[in-house]
Amino acid sequence: MGQHVRMGVLPRLPDRVANAPTLGPHQEVYWDAFQELTTCRALGFGGVGYIPWDAMSKYAEFYGFSHDAAQDFFTIIRFMDRAYVEWVDKQRKD
Repeated sequence: MGQHVRMGVLPRLPDRVANAPTLGPHQEVYWDAFQELTTCRALGFGGVGYIPWDAMSKYAEFYGFSHDAAQDFFTIIRFMDRAYVEWVDKQRKD
């Protein structure tokens, strides 16, 4: 156990955590899905792959998304996924 916790003093949260945006319920759906689907991505040689389409499709089917909702879901998850992969790649290079 860390010294701060033993003494009953919690360390200060990093600014990026303390000032993180609050997600609304409609946004949490996508964040939760992204967290689940990220476990389906291929990993290898120091990099990460993208979330496979079939994983997104199975997720949408399991939760009963309509065709239009599934299309929106794929678009949003792909956008999040691209940003995540770019971030991971940048971390590797720095």
